[in-house]
Amino acid sequence: MLVLENISKTFNAGTPNENRVFDGLSLEVNEGDFITVIGSNGAGKSTLLNIIAGVIPVDGGKIYLDGKNITNLPEYKRAAFIGRVFQDPMLGTSPSMTVEENLSLAYSRACNISLRWGLTAKKRQIFKRYLSNISLGLEERLAEKVKSLSGGQRQALTLIMATMKKPRILLLDEHTGALDPKTAIIVNDLTERIVKEEKITTIMVTHNLEDAIRMGNRLLMMHHGKIVLDIRGKEKAAMTIERLLKKFEEVQGEKFAEDRMMLA
Repeated sequence: MLVLENISKTFNAGTPNENRVFDGLSLEVNEGDFITVIGSNGAGKSTLLNIIAGVIPVDGGKIYLDGKNITNLPEYKRAAFIGRVFQDPMLGTSPSMTVEENLSLAYSRACNISLRWGLTAKKRQIFKRYLSNISLGLEERLAEKVKSLSGGQRQALTLIMATMKKPRILLLDEHTGALDPKTAIIVNDLTERIVKEEKITTIMVTHNLEDAIRMGNRLLMMHHGKIVLDIRGKEKAAMTIERLLKKFEEVQGEKFAEDRMMLA
Protein backbone atom coordinates (compact mmCIF):
# COMPACT_ATOMS: atom_id res chain seq x y z
CA MET A 1 0.00 0.00 0.00
CA LEU A 2 3.05 2.27 0.39
CA VAL A 3 5.82 2.23 -2.22
CA LEU A 4 9.05 4.21 -2.21
CA GLU A 5 10.65 3.89 -5.61
CA ASN A 6 14.31 4.72 -6.27
CA ILE A 7 14.42 7.57 -3.73
CA SER A 8 17.43 9.89 -3.67
CA LYS A 9 18.13 12.65 -1.17
CA THR A 10 21.19 14.83 -0.61
CA PHE A 11 21.50 17.58 1.96
CA ASN A 12 23.67 20.68 1.35
CA ALA A 13 24.40 19.59 -2.23
CA GLY A 14 27.38 21.25 -3.83
CA THR A 15 28.84 22.45 -0.53
CA PRO A 16 31.67 21.11 1.67
CA ASN A 17 28.92 19.76 3.97
CA GLU A 18 27.22 17.70 1.26
CA ASN A 19 25.57 14.61 2.71
CA ARG A 20 24.02 12.03 0.40
CA VAL A 21 21.58 10.12 2.57
CA PHE A 22 19.71 8.06 -0.04
CA ASP A 23 20.83 7.01 -3.49
CA GLY A 24 18.19 4.78 -5.06
CA LEU A 25 16.36 3.60 -1.92
CA SER A 26 13.29 1.46 -2.58
CA LEU A 27 10.78 0.01 -0.12
CA GLU A 28 7.38 -1.66 -0.34
CA VAL A 29 5.09 -1.68 2.69
CA ASN A 30 2.14 -4.06 2.72
CA GLU A 31 -1.28 -3.31 4.15
CA GLY A 32 -1.21 -4.12 7.88
CA ASP A 33 2.58 -4.28 8.20
CA PHE A 34 4.04 -3.26 11.55
CA ILE A 35 7.66 -2.54 10.63
CA THR A 36 10.36 -1.78 13.18
CA VAL A 37 13.41 0.09 11.88
CA ILE A 38 16.85 0.09 13.48
CA GLY A 39 20.25 1.34 12.38
CA SER A 40 23.31 3.33 13.32
CA ASN A 41 23.32 7.09 13.75
CA GLY A 42 23.07 8.73 10.32
CA ALA A 43 21.67 5.61 8.66
CA GLY A 44 18.66 7.58 7.41
CA LYS A 45 15.93 6.30 9.73
CA SER A 46 14.35 9.63 10.65
CA THR A 47 14.93 10.98 7.14
CA LEU A 48 12.92 8.03 5.83
CA LEU A 49 9.96 8.96 8.05
CA ASN A 50 10.29 12.65 7.14
CA ILE A 51 10.18 11.80 3.44
CA ILE A 52 7.08 9.63 3.89
CA ALA A 53 5.40 12.38 5.93
CA GLY A 54 6.28 15.03 3.36
CA VAL A 55 8.46 17.08 5.73
CA ILE A 56 11.47 16.65 3.44
CA PRO A 57 11.10 16.66 -0.38
CA VAL A 58 12.96 14.03 -2.35
CA ASP A 59 15.54 14.88 -5.01
CA GLY A 60 14.53 11.93 -7.16
CA GLY A 61 12.23 8.92 -7.16
CA LYS A 62 8.53 8.50 -6.43
CA ILE A 63 6.25 7.75 -3.49
CA TYR A 64 2.93 5.97 -3.92
CA LEU A 65 0.20 5.41 -1.34
CA ASP A 66 -2.70 3.15 -2.31
CA GLY A 67 -1.55 3.45 -5.91
CA LYS A 68 -1.66 7.25 -5.88
CA ASN A 69 1.50 9.27 -6.55
CA ILE A 70 1.99 11.50 -3.47
CA THR A 71 5.60 12.48 -4.21
CA ASN A 72 4.77 16.17 -4.52
CA LEU A 73 1.89 16.25 -2.06
CA PRO A 74 2.67 18.78 0.72
CA GLU A 75 2.99 17.75 4.35
CA TYR A 76 -0.25 19.40 5.51
CA LYS A 77 -2.28 17.37 3.00
CA ARG A 78 -0.52 14.11 3.92
CA ALA A 79 -1.34 14.80 7.57
CA ALA A 80 -4.97 13.93 6.76
CA PHE A 81 -4.01 10.27 6.33
CA ILE A 82 -0.64 9.96 8.11
CA GLY A 83 -0.37 9.84 11.91
CA ARG A 84 2.93 10.60 13.60
CA VAL A 85 4.47 10.49 17.09
CA PHE A 86 7.91 11.98 17.74
CA GLN A 87 10.59 11.17 20.32
CA ASP A 88 10.07 14.47 22.15
CA PRO A 89 6.91 14.30 24.31
CA MET A 90 6.65 18.09 23.91
CA LEU A 91 5.76 17.66 20.24
CA GLY A 92 2.41 16.52 18.89
CA THR A 93 0.20 18.36 21.40
CA SER A 94 -0.63 21.94 22.29
CA PRO A 95 0.65 22.47 25.87
CA SER A 96 -1.51 25.54 26.56
CA MET A 97 -4.70 23.67 25.72
CA THR A 98 -6.48 21.11 27.88
CA VAL A 99 -6.41 17.36 27.36
CA GLU A 100 -9.96 17.35 26.02
CA GLU A 101 -9.29 20.30 23.70
CA ASN A 102 -6.30 18.48 22.20
CA LEU A 103 -8.39 15.34 21.77
CA SER A 104 -11.20 17.34 20.20
CA LEU A 105 -8.85 18.79 17.60
CA ALA A 106 -7.59 15.33 16.73
CA TYR A 107 -11.09 13.85 16.66
CA SER A 108 -12.46 16.58 14.43
CA ARG A 109 -9.48 17.17 12.14
CA ALA A 110 -11.03 15.32 9.21
CA CYS A 111 -14.49 16.79 9.77
CA ASN A 112 -13.68 20.52 9.68
CA ILE A 113 -15.45 21.07 13.01
CA SER A 114 -14.59 24.04 15.21
CA LEU A 115 -13.47 23.62 18.82
CA ARG A 116 -16.65 25.28 20.07
CA TRP A 117 -18.82 22.60 18.47
CA GLY A 118 -16.25 19.84 18.94
CA LEU A 119 -16.45 19.72 22.75
CA THR A 120 -19.73 18.04 23.60
CA ALA A 121 -20.82 15.80 26.47
CA LYS A 122 -20.95 12.85 24.09
CA LYS A 123 -17.40 13.42 22.89
CA ARG A 124 -16.15 13.87 26.44
CA GLN A 125 -17.50 10.39 27.20
CA ILE A 126 -15.73 9.05 24.11
CA PHE A 127 -12.47 10.66 25.22
CA LYS A 128 -12.89 9.32 28.75
CA ARG A 129 -13.39 5.82 27.39
CA TYR A 130 -10.26 6.09 25.25
CA LEU A 131 -8.16 7.30 28.16
CA SER A 132 -9.49 4.86 30.76
CA ASN A 133 -7.92 2.01 28.78
CA ILE A 134 -4.33 3.18 29.22
CA SER A 135 -4.04 3.14 33.03
CA LEU A 136 -2.37 6.55 33.33
CA GLY A 137 -5.22 8.43 35.03
CA LEU A 138 -5.81 10.80 32.12
CA GLU A 139 -9.54 10.12 32.09
CA GLU A 140 -9.77 12.17 35.30
CA ARG A 141 -7.69 15.04 33.90
CA LEU A 142 -9.65 16.06 30.80
CA ALA A 143 -9.87 19.70 31.87
CA GLU A 144 -6.18 20.06 32.80
CA LYS A 145 -3.59 21.75 30.60
CA VAL A 146 -1.39 19.31 28.70
CA LYS A 147 1.72 21.11 29.97
CA SER A 148 0.96 19.74 33.45
CA LEU A 149 1.26 16.11 32.28
CA SER A 150 4.30 13.89 32.65
CA GLY A 151 6.29 12.87 29.57
CA GLY A 152 4.73 9.41 29.51
CA GLN A 153 1.18 10.74 29.87
CA ARG A 154 1.81 13.25 27.13
CA GLN A 155 3.27 10.65 24.79
CA ALA A 156 0.33 8.33 25.39
CA LEU A 157 -2.02 11.22 24.64
CA THR A 158 -0.13 12.04 21.43
CA LEU A 159 -0.37 8.39 20.35
CA ILE A 160 -4.13 8.36 20.91
CA MET A 161 -4.49 11.64 19.00
CA ALA A 162 -2.44 10.27 16.10
CA THR A 163 -4.59 7.15 15.79
CA MET A 164 -8.07 8.40 16.70
CA LYS A 165 -9.10 8.77 13.08
CA LYS A 166 -7.28 5.60 11.98
CA PRO A 167 -4.59 6.93 9.65
CA ARG A 168 -3.61 4.98 6.56
CA ILE A 169 -0.12 4.81 8.02
CA LEU A 170 1.36 5.54 11.47
CA LEU A 171 4.95 6.81 11.81
CA LEU A 172 6.67 6.41 15.19
CA ASP A 173 10.05 8.12 15.48
CA GLU A 174 11.68 6.64 18.61
CA HIS A 175 8.49 7.57 20.45
CA THR A 176 9.62 5.91 23.70
CA GLY A 177 13.27 7.00 23.48
CA ALA A 178 12.89 9.88 25.96
CA LEU A 179 10.85 7.92 28.51
CA ASP A 180 11.97 6.00 31.57
CA PRO A 181 11.96 2.18 31.11
CA LYS A 182 8.73 1.58 33.06
CA THR A 183 6.79 4.26 31.17
CA ALA A 184 8.29 3.11 27.85
CA ILE A 185 6.83 -0.35 28.44
CA ILE A 186 3.37 1.16 29.06
CA VAL A 187 3.52 3.26 25.89
CA ASN A 188 4.84 0.34 23.82
CA ASP A 189 2.08 -1.93 25.13
CA LEU A 190 -0.46 0.75 24.23
CA THR A 191 1.11 1.06 20.79
CA GLU A 192 0.85 -2.66 20.12
CA ARG A 193 -2.76 -2.78 21.32
CA ILE A 194 -3.90 0.16 19.18
CA VAL A 195 -2.06 -1.04 16.07
CA LYS A 196 -3.47 -4.55 16.44
CA GLU A 197 -7.06 -3.55 17.25
CA GLU A 198 -7.28 -0.85 14.58
CA LYS A 199 -5.15 -2.78 12.04
CA ILE A 200 -3.00 0.30 11.34
CA THR A 201 -0.03 -0.01 8.98
CA THR A 202 2.90 1.20 11.09
CA ILE A 203 6.59 2.07 10.72
CA MET A 204 8.42 2.44 14.04
CA VAL A 205 12.01 3.66 14.36
CA THR A 206 13.61 2.48 17.59
CA HIS A 207 17.05 2.30 19.18
CA ASN A 208 16.03 -0.64 21.36
CA LEU A 209 17.02 -3.91 19.64
CA GLU A 210 14.86 -5.99 21.95
CA ASP A 211 11.77 -3.93 21.11
CA ALA A 212 12.62 -4.08 17.39
CA ILE A 213 12.72 -7.87 17.51
CA ARG A 214 9.72 -8.36 19.78
CA MET A 215 7.33 -5.87 18.20
CA GLY A 216 5.79 -5.97 14.75
CA ASN A 217 5.88 -8.51 11.93
CA ARG A 218 8.85 -7.11 10.01
CA LEU A 219 12.25 -5.65 10.91
CA LEU A 220 14.41 -3.40 8.75
CA MET A 221 18.03 -2.60 9.52
CA MET A 222 19.45 0.48 7.81
CA HIS A 223 23.11 1.32 7.32
CA HIS A 224 24.57 4.29 5.43
CA GLY A 225 21.27 5.07 3.71
CA LYS A 226 20.53 1.49 2.62
CA ILE A 227 18.23 -1.23 3.87
CA VAL A 228 20.72 -4.01 4.56
CA LEU A 229 18.35 -6.42 6.33
CA ASP A 230 14.63 -7.06 5.84
CA ILE A 231 13.54 -9.75 8.29
CA ARG A 232 10.00 -11.07 8.54
CA GLY A 233 7.84 -14.12 9.15
CA LYS A 234 9.35 -17.17 10.84
CA GLU A 235 12.83 -15.70 10.64
CA LYS A 236 11.79 -12.68 12.70
CA ALA A 237 9.85 -14.83 15.17
CA ALA A 238 13.02 -16.85 15.84
CA MET A 239 15.35 -13.82 15.89
CA THR A 240 17.51 -12.90 18.85
CA ILE A 241 19.80 -9.94 19.42
CA GLU A 242 22.85 -12.17 18.97
CA ARG A 243 21.56 -13.58 15.67
CA LEU A 244 20.63 -10.12 14.44
CA LEU A 245 24.08 -8.69 15.12
CA LYS A 246 25.72 -11.74 13.53
CA LYS A 247 23.51 -11.45 10.46
CA PHE A 248 24.46 -7.80 10.07
CA GLU A 249 28.14 -8.71 10.31
CA GLU A 250 27.70 -11.40 7.64
CA VAL A 251 25.97 -9.00 5.25
CA GLN A 252 28.15 -5.96 5.81
CA GLY A 253 31.49 -7.54 6.65
CA GLU A 254 31.78 -5.41 9.78
CA LYS A 255 30.49 -5.39 13.32
CA PHE A 256 27.49 -3.27 14.22
CA ALA A 257 28.72 -0.50 16.53
CA GLU A 258 26.29 2.09 17.84
CA ASP A 259 26.52 3.47 21.36
CA ARG A 260 22.91 4.65 21.40
CA MET A 261 21.50 1.19 20.77
CA MET A 262 19.91 -0.52 23.75
CA LEU A 263 20.33 -4.26 23.83
CA ALA A 264 17.52 -4.67 26.33
